[in-house]
Amino acid sequence: MRTIKARLAITVIAAVVSAVTIASLASAWRDSSRRLSTKTRELAAIAATLATAVSPAVVKADRQEVARLLAAIGRIPGLTYSRITDAQGTIIHEFGFGIVVARKLGAVEPNQELGLLDTFYLGTYPIAAPVIAGGITVGRLVLIADVSELHNAALESLATSLLFGMLAVAVGLMLSRRLQRSISGPIEQLTAAMHDVARTRDYSTNMTPVNTHELAKLVESFNTMLGEIRTRDSALAGHRDQLEVEVLDRTRELVQAKAVADAANAAKSDFLATMSHEIRTPMNGMLVMAELMAAGDLPPRLQRYADVLVNSGQSLLAIINDILDLSKIEAGRLEVETVPLDPAAIVDNVLNLFHERALSKSVDLVSHVAPDVPALVSGDPVRLNQVLTNLINNALKFTETGSVIVRLSCRFIAQTGKTELKISVTDTGIGLSPAQIARIFEPFEQADKSTTRRFGGTGIGLTICRRIVAAMNGDIEVTSEPGRGSTFTLRVSLDVVEPAAPRLRASMTEPRRVFVALPASATRNLLCEYLAEFGLEADIAEPANLGTLDLKGVCGVIAKASDLQVVQPMPAAILDNGRQAVVLALTTLGESGAHSLLRTGAADLLLSLPWATDELRNSLGAICRGRPSIALDALQPTPRRTIERSDPRRFAGIHVLAADDSPTNREILNEALTRLHVRVTSVCNGQEALAAVKAGAFDLVFMDGSMPVMDGFTAARAIRDWESETNRPAIPVVALTAHVVGRQAEQWRASGMSDCVTKPFSLKSLEACLKHWVKPVATGERVALTQETVVAPMMEQLSVSTAVALVDPAVLDNIRMMQRPGDDLVSRVVRLYGLHAPQAMLTLRGLANSRSLLDLADAAHALKSLSRNVGARRVGDLCDQLETAARNNTVIEPERDCAAIEQALADTLVAFENMRAITKAA
Repeated sequence: MRTIKARLAITVIAAVVSAVTIASLASAWRDSSRRLSTKTRELAAIAATLATAVSPAVVKADRQEVARLLAAIGRIPGLTYSRITDAQGTIIHEFGFGIVVARKLGAVEPNQELGLLDTFYLGTYPIAAPVIAGGITVGRLVLIADVSELHNAALESLATSLLFGMLAVAVGLMLSRRLQRSISGPIEQLTAAMHDVARTRDYSTNMTPVNTHELAKLVESFNTMLGEIRTRDSALAGHRDQLEVEVLDRTRELVQAKAVADAANAAKSDFLATMSHEIRTPMNGMLVMAELMAAGDLPPRLQRYADVLVNSGQSLLAIINDILDLSKIEAGRLEVETVPLDPAAIVDNVLNLFHERALSKSVDLVSHVAPDVPALVSGDPVRLNQVLTNLINNALKFTETGSVIVRLSCRFIAQTGKTELKISVTDTGIGLSPAQIARIFEPFEQADKSTTRRFGGTGIGLTICRRIVAAMNGDIEVTSEPGRGSTFTLRVSLDVVEPAAPRLRASMTEPRRVFVALPASATRNLLCEYLAEFGLEADIAEPANLGTLDLKGVCGVIAKASDLQVVQPMPAAILDNGRQAVVLALTTLGESGAHSLLRTGAADLLLSLPWATDELRNSLGAICRGRPSIALDALQPTPRRTIERSDPRRFAGIHVLAADDSPTNREILNEALTRLHVRVTSVCNGQEALAAVKAGAFDLVFMDGSMPVMDGFTAARAIRDWESETNRPAIPVVALTAHVVGRQAEQWRASGMSDCVTKPFSLKSLEACLKHWVKPVATGERVALTQETVVAPMMEQLSVSTAVALVDPAVLDNIRMMQRPGDDLVSRVVRLYGLHAPQAMLTLRGLANSRSLLDLADAAHALKSLSRNVGARRVGDLCDQLETAARNNTVIEPERDCAAIEQALADTLVAFENMRAITKAA
């Protein structure tokens, strides 16, 4: 790269040469132009003079005189040719050489205006003048002059200009040398100094200031920069010396802060676990005793007191459970399972739960399930139920009049191949402002400070809902307006297990009108939507006009049972195809006189509110098909709404050992079990429980976890060790504990216990536990579901397992009771079991040799749940035994266990197929 010195020299030379060249060319141009102009004027004057001189001879046509004059003209220097013509253009005489003069681009005409460049290649120049006599042109004089001297003059002028230009260049070079010393010198010094600093990293040097103002500023800035660098290096050196010490200090502080945070988190968990235990222990006595009092024969006034005690205790327990759920979520221990679930059934069940409460407030609680919602999806039914329960509970809490509408719809997501379920809960309550919406999902937040006083609650329900939905990879949002209600919308993407059944639609050739004789309400609006989905046309009628309706061309009538009871039976409108209009009566659970409508013929079908989606669709399908399609069992009250009454005497003769250090808890447990006709032996600690088990025969042991002398978990391990040593069957040991969070929440499983009942327990939970582990037989004898197979291969116990029937007919009867006319629900359930159970068995088989017993237990649990739902008793029991063994890490031969389950499954599928064949033959 050129130096600045060379660049300055080149710049000066280029500037001077350019200027001199331009000036020389301009000077030569101007001089040549002046010479050309002078020459052309001179020639024109000569031609005019000579034309005047020859005019008399031309007039007289005296050729000799013309020749003499032309000869004289030819002696004029610079003229090489002359010619005179008459007025007609005829040549009178010519003298000299008539050389044809040509231009670069064509011939040169006489008197033609010349350009400056013409002088460089033009040798001669023609000029003409008219010969005038007496004002009349009598001829024409043409002269050719030698103009080559113009070319030479132009070159001479250009050479002179260039010569002087070279002298100017020499002077410019002399001046540039002086300029370099004053400008480039300091710049070169500055450049060298910067190079040295960059090479040596020595920032201690400074440059000497110069006199030039601009260069002085540049040098001063360079020296300032070096000074700042020296200051920075000094600060960095000092910081580097202290950096290691600071890092050690910060690390020590971070470790201390983490230790404090971990200790605080552990203390929080321990405090929560301890408080939960301490709160649940006295609540156990309160709730059980309150239940026992409420179940007794009390005077009305005392009965109300007992009911208030039970309800208050359950509300308090619900708050405690919410707080524990929130704690689990914050600790990252929220577990979401994935099992087949019926989304419509979840909506129906939750609405049933809140129906009485809605009736008491005169709030219309109703649901709509879109026809394309899958029959089964894969998700967590418990968590989904929990979220929907919370949303409906809030909607009813803040709605005094109007309605609460639950809508269930779906859409397929092509990117993921999943189906997005959308559940919206819309109320007509007090609504929310934008500011309230912004904080409604925060923990312990309410819409305003008066909400808790007016409506109750802790403000954590929606927080739990949002976090549960987030754990299911979903979202929940709210839209609201003060005074106009709110809509909470839940969206979650799930896999489809079974798609929706094909929709039945009314024939276009048959009557499709349906009278909807209901007052204006959300129920009526949604019924109209359902009718439209079935291709039916809703015709709104007043309930008071039921007795006067014209049923011609009508295929159905929908009205309240109470309204139908006050009118005469509907007229039998025989349609053209022989069908009669189907009358559907809407009733509520326990409504007196509703069933009499079926006997009197005032109604053909009963539909309990809130309706179950399947029952409603079956009823509307019956309207589409007409009265002849209504089966006999459809005319009977639906058993789905009945409440199962347990028979406590089924546990008569069962002997239970109850171990608890609290006299109150022992009394409560003894009283509760006595109500179930269970014989109870009570002990105070784990050591006494171990001795009692060794000394006597018990069907089941209820064991408190925290007891003096020997705690329940240690006692359970000792019992298991004794059973193993003496080759005795494992007795079911059920933990009674108030620990639902913390390290002790799962301790019962690690100690080898069979099950866990959390405090405060209830009669229902104790009864369910006994029913699960000790099942009476029809002869009055009992078969205890012991854990003998936990410590022995299942194949060795196959003779015991085969004593258990393959299929539990009671389960199939329960399923059959839920189906509606025209719907073979049992066959569909059995068919689905035949599709999915073998797949679950393959998964279980694949994990038989897996090192992960937890995965094996989960696979066994999945097949167990699937089997027990359809009454496959033997498969369910064998899976349960394998699951228990896997979770207790006592599986001996998983291959043989899986073979036993596989054989039981094959036998069960054959049994199901035989049952279907018998049903078809019948």
